[in-house]
Amino acid sequence: MVRAAWLVPWIAVGAGAVLPPLQAPDTPRAELERRFASQVLPFLEEHCTWCHGGEQPEAGLDLSRLERLADLERSGARWKHAVRRVERDQMPPLGPVPPSPRERDAFLAFAGAWERLRYDPTAPAHPGAPVLRRLTRREVANSLRDVLGIDVDAVAALPEESVAAGFDHLGSAQSLPPVAVERWIDFAQLAAAEAAPRAAAGPDWTAPRERRDGADLAGGNGGELYSNGDLVWSYDFPRGGTYRLRAALAGDQAGPDPARAALRLGRAEVLRTDVTARRSAAPDRIEVDVVVDKPGTHDVAVRFLNDYWRPDDPDPRQRDRNLIALWIEVEGPLDPPDASPLERELAARFGDLGGVEAQRAALAYLGLRLWRRPLETRELDALLVHAKGPDEWLATGLFALIASPNFLFRVELSSDYERDVEGYEMATRLSYLLWSSAPDPALLDAAARGELATRAGRAASVARMLDDARGRAIARDFGFQWLQLTRLESRVPTEPPERAELLRSMLVESERFLDEALRGGRPLIELLTAERTFVDGRLARHYGIDAPAGDEFLPVDLVGAGRPGILGRAAVLTATSEPARTSPVSRGAFVLDALLGDAPPPPPPEIPALDTRPGADGGLDLVARLAQHRAEPSCAVCHDTMDPLGLALEGFGPLGERRAGAPGRGSLPDGTELLGLEGLVEELLGDGRFLRTFVERLFVYALGRSLESADRGEVARIVAGLDPGSATFLDVVLALVETPAFLRRSAGP
Repeated sequence: MVRAAWLVPWIAVGAGAVLPPLQAPDTPRAELERRFASQVLPFLEEHCTWCHGGEQPEAGLDLSRLERLADLERSGARWKHAVRRVERDQMPPLGPVPPSPRERDAFLAFAGAWERLRYDPTAPAHPGAPVLRRLTRREVANSLRDVLGIDVDAVAALPEESVAAGFDHLGSAQSLPPVAVERWIDFAQLAAAEAAPRAAAGPDWTAPRERRDGADLAGGNGGELYSNGDLVWSYDFPRGGTYRLRAALAGDQAGPDPARAALRLGRAEVLRTDVTARRSAAPDRIEVDVVVDKPGTHDVAVRFLNDYWRPDDPDPRQRDRNLIALWIEVEGPLDPPDASPLERELAARFGDLGGVEAQRAALAYLGLRLWRRPLETRELDALLVHAKGPDEWLATGLFALIASPNFLFRVELSSDYERDVEGYEMATRLSYLLWSSAPDPALLDAAARGELATRAGRAASVARMLDDARGRAIARDFGFQWLQLTRLESRVPTEPPERAELLRSMLVESERFLDEALRGGRPLIELLTAERTFVDGRLARHYGIDAPAGDEFLPVDLVGAGRPGILGRAAVLTATSEPARTSPVSRGAFVLDALLGDAPPPPPPEIPALDTRPGADGGLDLVARLAQHRAEPSCAVCHDTMDPLGLALEGFGPLGERRAGAPGRGSLPDGTELLGLEGLVEELLGDGRFLRTFVERLFVYALGRSLESADRGEVARIVAGLDPGSATFLDVVLALVETPAFLRRSAGP
C-alpha cells in the first residue's frame, strides 16, 4: 500500500491545496486583492471571458462575474474547476494570444495563495450575518412531543423543507407562503386540542354528531341493497370511547318475513333487527351504543341479511325484498375526554386552576417552554383575554402559543450593535443543535441562573444533553444529511416490500452506528475505521455474517469483513448507487463532497451523460466506459479525481452487497492504485481534510447558514486545537459553541 501523501495533490483543487490545511497564509488579503486586480482580472479578460462570459457562457461557466476577491468565495466549485483546468494545461485553449508561462504561473500562484487564505487561522473572528430560522417539520413535532406530550405530524402544516448547503434547515432557504400560514393556524388548533382535550371540550361539551346520506355510502345502488350485502361508511373515530350508531332504514317488503338488517362496526355485528317500514313510509330508526378502544378508521355498515326474490309471484308487490338505508349517523364519543397527561401535570404543579393567578402561572410555564423565553406581562394578559369563558383559558392559550411566530420561529432580539447571545437564546441554540427540539426545564433553568453565559456552564449542559436519549437526534438529523442518506429514505416507499424492509434495516443500522460514534466518546476517525456495527437478522444475512436471526439490532464485530466505517455501511453504498447498478461517479463525488469538502462542479451542459445501457459500446463494461469518458479532456478534469475513488468501492454492489471476486480498484493519473475499500480508507486517513470537513458541516448545521469567510478561519482554529487521532464529537461541539459565531449575534434584524 502506498503512503497517504499522494492523495492531497490529486484530490485537492487548486495549486495551494497541497500545503498543510492549517498553514497560515503567506500572503495577506490586501496583497491578494492587489494581485487579483493586476494579474488575475487581466488574465481572465484576455484568455477566458471571451468564451466564458456574455449571455450564453460556454459550459455554463461565467467568469466575467468575478470582479473582486470576494466573488471567488461565492463561485465555489466553479472557480476551483477553472483553476484545475489551467493547472493541467487544458485551458485556455490555444488562441491568437496564448498566455505566456509567466502569466500562467502567476495565475496559479495566486490561486494557491487564495486557497490558503480561505482557511486562515489568523483571520479575525466575526459572528456572521444574523439568520431568522423557522422550525422544520421534524423540529415542530419533536418540540410538541417533548413539551406537551403529543405525537403530531407537521408534514401537512408546513412547506416541504428545501435543502441548501446540504441541510434542510438553513434560514435562507426557508419559506412560509400565505397558504402555509392558513394551514399552520389549523394545525395549531388541532395540536392544542390534542394536548388539552378536556379544556378544548369546554364545560358545555356535547357529543359531536355526523351523518352520511345513504346515496353517499359505498356498496349498493344509491343507498339501496337489492341482494344481501353491505352499505359502508369508513369513519374516522377521533379517540377511544363510547359512540352511538344510528340508521334510518326502510324496505321493499316481500315474502313471509320483513326485511332484516344488521349494524356492523368493523367485522363485528353490533345490532340485528327487523325492518318493517316500507319505502314510501316513515323509516325505522335504529341505534346502538358501542365502545371503540382507540382512535382510528373503522367501517360502520348496514348489512342486508334476508334477500327474497320470486319473479313469478302473481302479486308484483311480493316478488322482491330490498333494503334501503336513508342515512347512517355516528354520535360521540358520548363521554367527555379524559384529562391528558399535560392537563394532569398542570393540575399537579399549580393546584386548583379555577383561579386567574393559577391560570397565569400555568400559561407562563407553558409559554416559557414553547416560546423558549419568559413571557412578558402584556403577553400573559393577552393570552387570558382571548379565552371565551372561565374554563377555556387553557385551550385558547395553548392555541395562541403554538400558532405564534414566537414558537414557529427561533426569534432572537435584533439590535443596532453586535452583542452576546443571551441565556434563553443560547439554550435554544444548544437544544436545536443537539436535540432538534425545545429546551427542557433543566436547560431553561441553567439559562435563568446565568450558567450558559460561562464556558463551564455551557460545557456541563452540552455533556448532559449528549448523554440524554434525545441526543440520538444528532445521528439522524445531522448525520443522515451529512452522509446524504435522506435520498435513501425517500426511496423506501417506492420499493417492493422485501427490498423496502432491507433498506429500512440499512437506515436503522446507520443511525445506530452514527449514534454510537458521535455520542459514545469514540474518536471521530473511527467514522472511517470502526469495524463494529449493529445488525438485525435481515442485514446479517445481507452481509453474510453470523448473527441472531430476529428483528432486534445487536452489536456485531466486523473485523476481517472488509467493511470499515461509514463507507462500509450498506446504506451509504446504496444511497450512492443507482437502483439497478453501482455508480462509481456518484460514489466518488460523495467521497469528495461529504468526506473531503471538495464537491465537484456540475457537469457542463454540453457533456453527454455516461452510457450505462447493457451491451452498449460493443459490450464494454462500466469501468471501460468510464475510461472512455475520461479520455475527453473536458470530462477528465473532474473524472480523473472522482472515478478512482468510486471504482475502489466496486467490490460492493448497488445494495452494498459484497461482490464475488477481487475488490474494486481505482487507478489515479500518476499510476497509484487504490485497492478496495480498505485501501481507500487508508489513504483518506492521510488527508487532514476529513476532520476539517466534519467540523465545517457541523458548523453549517449549528448556525443554519452557509459558511462565510470569517467562518473558515474559525474552522481552521477549531481543527488546529484538535488531535486528529483522538478528537471526539464532544470535543468538536465544545469548541464550536465557544466560537463568536455561536456566542454572539451581529447587528441587524
